[in-house]
Amino acid sequence: MLNHRSMGPMLNGDFLVTYATPGCNVPTVVCICTSSAQADDEADRLNSLQRKNELRQPPQCHTNMAMVTVEKVSEV
Repeated sequence: MLNHRSMGPMLNGDFLVTYATPGCNVPTVVCICTSSAQADDEADRLNSLQRKNELRQPPQCHTNMAMVTVEKVSEV
C-alpha cells in the first residue's frame, strides 16, 4: 500500500503530498498545496481511498506457469 504524507513547507512556501516510490523509496509528488492543513487533509483522503480500494479488490492469485515445449516431428 502506498502511504501518502505531507511535506513542507518548501522554500516557496508550498506543501507537498507525496508517497515513497516502491523499490527505491524516492518521494513522488502527488499534489502541491498552499497550507499544511490542506496537505494533511489530502494525504489522509488519499490514504483512506487507497484502503477502501484494497478492501474491494479480491486477493491476487499467483499461479505457477509451466513451460510447455513442443517438438516438431518430421515425417519421412
